[in-house]
Amino acid sequence: MTRLLARALTVTAFRLLAIGHLSLGLALWGLVSAPALAAESPKIVGAHLGLGDGYKVGFWAPLRVVVEGGDAPVGVTVLAITPDSDGVGVATTTPSARPFSTQPGVKSEERLYVRVGQQNAPIEVRVYADGRQIDRRVFPVTNGDFEKIKAGKELPLANSAINRLFVQLGADVGAAFESDAEGYGAVGNAATLITNPDDLPPDAIGYDGVDAVVLTTGARALDASAGWLGQLTANDPRLSALVEWVRGGGRLVLSCGAASATMLAEGGPLAELLPGDYAGPSSIADTSAIERFADVSGAPDMGVINQGVGTLNLALVENPRGQVLAHAGRTATETPLVIRAPVGFGEVTFVAFDLDAPAIANWNGRDALVRQLLRLPFNPPDESRRYGDWRVWQQDLVNTLLAKLDDEFVGVRTTPFLAIVGLVVLYLLLIGPGDYFFVKNVLRRVEATWVTFPILVAATSAAAYFGAYWLKGDKLRVNQVEIIDIDTADGATRGRLITHLFSPTAKRYDVSLAPKTLTGESMTPTASGTAWLGKPSMGLGGMQSSSSNSQSGVAPNYQIDATPLVAGPLQGPTVAGMPVQVWSTKTLVSRYSGETGRVVESQLAPDGGGLVEGSVTNDTGIDLADCRLLYGTWAWKLGAMGDGETKSVDPGVSPLRITTLLGKASETNPYARNNRWTTIAAMGDALSVGSLTSSDGEAASRYLHDLDLANHLAAGKAILLAQIDDGPRTELVRAEGPLVELGENEETLPSQRSWVFVRFLLPIEKTGPDEE
Repeated sequence: MTRLLARALTVTAFRLLAIGHLSLGLALWGLVSAPALAAESPKIVGAHLGLGDGYKVGFWAPLRVVVEGGDAPVGVTVLAITPDSDGVGVATTTPSARPFSTQPGVKSEERLYVRVGQQNAPIEVRVYADGRQIDRRVFPVTNGDFEKIKAGKELPLANSAINRLFVQLGADVGAAFESDAEGYGAVGNAATLITNPDDLPPDAIGYDGVDAVVLTTGARALDASAGWLGQLTANDPRLSALVEWVRGGGRLVLSCGAASATMLAEGGPLAELLPGDYAGPSSIADTSAIERFADVSGAPDMGVINQGVGTLNLALVENPRGQVLAHAGRTATETPLVIRAPVGFGEVTFVAFDLDAPAIANWNGRDALVRQLLRLPFNPPDESRRYGDWRVWQQDLVNTLLAKLDDEFVGVRTTPFLAIVGLVVLYLLLIGPGDYFFVKNVLRRVEATWVTFPILVAATSAAAYFGAYWLKGDKLRVNQVEIIDIDTADGATRGRLITHLFSPTAKRYDVSLAPKTLTGESMTPTASGTAWLGKPSMGLGGMQSSSSNSQSGVAPNYQIDATPLVAGPLQGPTVAGMPVQVWSTKTLVSRYSGETGRVVESQLAPDGGGLVEGSVTNDTGIDLADCRLLYGTWAWKLGAMGDGETKSVDPGVSPLRITTLLGKASETNPYARNNRWTTIAAMGDALSVGSLTSSDGEAASRYLHDLDLANHLAAGKAILLAQIDDGPRTELVRAEGPLVELGENEETLPSQRSWVFVRFLLPIEKTGPDEE
């Protein structure tokens, strides 16, 4: 109909021009050409944010934008605008800013990744074609209108950065527990459900911020066509993304019983995640081992699992790898039911039965079972409230670390508040009674105030200006903390870089990440990315601040390119046009993954008494400082290790408890663990295994919880903690060169300071058939 009308108007316009009605014909022709084309352009009709509408502030989250095609095929690009933690608008496009084709009248979905910095801020989405904006829409956030969220008309409210977020794939197994903590700012639990494989992200970054994924293949999925994952193959990008996320530090609970022959057999979609050898389907009639595993102190009366006259379908696993937490046989290797094993830097907890099987789903103890699988045992109320107290919550270790990095700037001084108050009072005295006394009693000419008053104001302003420069300096300064993890079994490497910069002028920065190996050589990462880092707090500048945000959206002020997170290295800056105000700071966080050729070699074995013995050799090509070996609950101080040096680990030399090495929270003062970690070196240790020192088992930083490696100690591995003292490895750079230009007085007034922590995951040799 639209095209017929346009054709009729076009013919009429030509006829009017032909008979001499020039002005009327031109007007009608303009009506046909421009407005008609604009009305037929593609438009935004909906958006969905997060995994199953669940996401956190301060983390990457998938944003699926639905665009309806116009009257003709058009290639369009989608751009999203979100606020960072300071409320500054950040533009993010689809990876590589690649356009996708829209078809007339057809709804297409485009996926991009965004990072939301304020909890109740809306998101603006724009669509461009041939470089011009053709549609714009602002999506408000809501905390209760589920129909509008489901329809893509509004977006869900973000979870706080410290909340736990569990994503259930396939079935709802009751992971949305009520939080044990109480009070404003408590650590809460949120769980979402995904039952459509199309909603799974094809990139590992889509799971950023997720504490654990619970994947249930389905109790009734007896063949490939019945299971919700049956349409996926082992090399499907969506499953590859899940595996990559686990290897990078994610936690997966995999429940597979009835569908094991399809999912876990060689070449099956989930075979790569099985911590053992698949031996075929099986079943059990006695479920008492499951009841014992779930029966924890503080849990309510669970009763017994009622199977009626049936049995519980199982996946039979031989040669299990990792910890066998529950088994139905006489030994741990005979009919294992729950296996927890490290996979890369993450872990998989394999459940050999279906959590949605009727006998399990109807059992009163399933909540306790799922809590155990997610490492959320029942806690006495007094213990569970500790991290929930807002004063502790305010002191997430990230906030403490950023405050410490502020203090570590050399040549940048902060004027005490009382000194500022005193100077203001002095200024008022000078321009008021001081000026009056001077012109009346010294000059004896009151009208002279027309000269003395401006001189006083100008002199005071000049003193304040030059005094500020004396206090703050005129050089860009950077403090950075880098944490490098290396799995010595295969050289797999991941890195996290926190860059805290101080800008002496109001300026925009274009930066990109330059990853390097331990020896300082350039590294080609498999994935990398840089973004802003916010404060998980409710105070000034915090991502959970109670200040309201305008629901009209924010203007784009700089751009972050997520392409390196999903497609490898990028030519050009990852962060472009980032504004930093005069004498202000900005914090960026970068991540990368790759491989390291030279690592620490180890020959370690249990001594039979809970300790370890053997040797550790530094084969990294560099000197390592302050080396500590961790195993189980024990720590050995090895000191400095030069390149090629070997240190013996003798169980006869009394080790320290890890809690003694790092400092355990007081039972009467839960804030002690943060007060104890007053140096950046201590904070690096806390980020490594801080959960071992807390009374509630929480990581030292809930915001960066994936950096805590305590689960690898529980799995029977050893960890070597070390530092590198000879300068930074990975750093942010500009197109024209380094981010910081070193000056002549770098020894006394360094422009760049770095703290580099390296954590090596070391294997432990088996000494018996049941030793893992």
